[in-house]
Amino acid sequence: MEGYKLREEDAWQRTRVVYALIYNTNVDRHHQMKPQELIPLPGDVKSENSEEDARIKYLTEEERVQLRKLYKLGN
Repeated sequence: MEGYKLREEDAWQRTRVVYALIYNTNVDRHHQMKPQELIPLPGDVKSENSEEDARIKYLTEEERVQLRKLYKLGN
């Protein structure tokens, strides 16, 4: 299973590199993008201060407790 997963990830890496090459040859220099920006993959390492992180609201422990009570969930 692990080998299959690695082959799939490798295939997607190649796909997005080819896509980025095609895309970047057809846009102005200041509109070019990195492969990770064009096709983000689940295994990509995110930077500390990325735009996506800025949009995500992380729950505090207090908010989690309130939600558990509201939806009557255990733990």
